[in-house]
Amino acid sequence: MSDNPLSQNIAKYRKAAGLTQEDLGRLLNVSMQAVSRWERGGAPDLSLLPELAQALGITIDQLFNFTSSKPLDPATFLRKELCRVPEEQRFVRAYELALELIELIVDINDGSSERLYQYLKLNEHSDRKQRLVSPLPSLLSVSTDEGLMKASLASDFQYVLIMPEPEDGFSSILKNEQSYLRLFSLLEKPNRLRALYYAHTRHDRPFSATLLGKEVDISEAEAEEILSELSDHRLLQKGQVDTADGPLNTYTLRVSSALIPFLYFGAEVMHGKNQHTLVIPVRKKPLVSGQIGEKSLFPNWTTGQVDAIEEAGETYNTARSPMSVR
Repeated sequence: MSDNPLSQNIAKYRKAAGLTQEDLGRLLNVSMQAVSRWERGGAPDLSLLPELAQALGITIDQLFNFTSSKPLDPATFLRKELCRVPEEQRFVRAYELALELIELIVDINDGSSERLYQYLKLNEHSDRKQRLVSPLPSLLSVSTDEGLMKASLASDFQYVLIMPEPEDGFSSILKNEQSYLRLFSLLEKPNRLRALYYAHTRHDRPFSATLLGKEVDISEAEAEEILSELSDHRLLQKGQVDTADGPLNTYTLRVSSALIPFLYFGAEVMHGKNQHTLVIPVRKKPLVSGQIGEKSLFPNWTTGQVDAIEEAGETYNTARSPMSVR
């Protein structure tokens, strides 16, 4: 073994990553003999150092045993890490980083990181189709006294939820029971959910009752009634345009991203036959206390008239991006 720190670290971190010299050479498009030379005192080409560090799961500073007295700024690290990957892969990389945070929090709380790590490695290459014949859990649920963490580990559907508990408890971020019953009663009516789902296929493009009627195979009059009701409940935004035949009501989404998480977590609550969850119960106190919506700043589902802010101006456009307040 060489007394060269770089050579020692290449060998050390290669073994820690579970790689053979041949494996590392394949990742870097060099021969096994080249890797062997590096570990015996040679040095890789400078241009290979970024790829070498990435393959070993470390930084270039770690390769050379360099430590800085200046603390690492997490925001700077995350920005560099996300900019390092292609734009179309940034959501996946953000998911991977968030999953690492869950592992660290569990480790700090109860020291079960090794068990969790082994579980994650066991599941990382599987997908939900395989779970039709496999009992392996695809969902992870962690509950601590500080909050909730959930994740889907299936390679064909991934998400991470990290929800710190508010000072007044989780009930304080909910509506009251009557408001939820009103929402569920509304969506239970024929074609209301289908209409709201169709609105999401339109994104920010306004549409009319005629288009909805054709989509869900109902009369234009029934479609207009449905859209008007969804608008009254502030799930859609109602507008009007002039046509040769007179004024025409149009409808646009108020919130364009909440429905998918809402429906997905509803499906998770319903527990599919082949849906399995790994639960890590670190929490020692009840998940909720008191009544649903207790201490909430906005316990009621506001419908009907828009508030003063929206009366003053429904949409706020910035100079640089098409942001809107709905």
